[in-house]
Amino acid sequence: TPGVPVVVEGDTLFYLYTKRGGYTPLQRAEMIDAAIMQLGKRFTLHPDSVYIESSDIVTDLMYGNKVIASFTDQDGLWEGRSREQLATDKRKIVVQKLKELKEEHSLWQLGKRILYFVLVLAGQYLLFWLTGWLFRKLKVRILRLKDTKIRPVSIQGYELLDAQKQANLLVFLAGIGRYILMGLQLLITIPLIFIIFPQTEGLAYRILGYIWNPIRGIFVGIIDYIPKLFTIIIIWYAVRYLVRLVHYLA
Repeated sequence: TPGVPVVVEGDTLFYLYTKRGGYTPLQRAEMIDAAIMQLGKRFTLHPDSVYIESSDIVTDLMYGNKVIASFTDQDGLWEGRSREQLATDKRKIVVQKLKELKEEHSLWQLGKRILYFVLVLAGQYLLFWLTGWLFRKLKVRILRLKDTKIRPVSIQGYELLDAQKQANLLVFLAGIGRYILMGLQLLITIPLIFIIFPQTEGLAYRILGYIWNPIRGIFVGIIDYIPKLFTIIIIWYAVRYLVRLVHYLA
């Protein structure tokens, strides 16, 4: 029977192979993960205070009155040791993981994350301000060109676009470019904000995947199309010289 890993924040701590108390190995693994994560987020956590408590049928890893994990004789049998020895080995693993979680979720780390969050927001505000400032400068320059370099567009004597309409069109296009640029900035800033906090880090990578996968698809499509493009170019040149040959023979 394949073991079910106990995974906490992407790290596999150990494996479970048997049921206990009506819970499948998968359910046991999920309960242990939840218990470790709940403890790891406590500011008052003391990882070395995890202790072992045994009864006639089960050995528990405990923190205060909270059961972190329970091991039976069947669990020990799968790994070739007694359940007390198994619990002792797993305690070392759990304590090490709790120390990592305490470091990650400490007040100092929380303060740094809040500072990073504020800095990202401030940086995004400055980027928005700079984008707006550049747009205003560009708008003024376009309106100045209206009286100097922009000339009316005429077709057979009919004035299709005068200088004012062209200036308005350029200002409109610049405005669209401004909002596109601001949107691209948000596409970068929002994942950065989510990455700062561990609780939302997975969501950040999901958002980055939504952004990167279409871009990667476009590049892969372009690269896959290059051989076809060479084929089209070769055919075009072959037809061109074939037409020349026919003209020459004619």
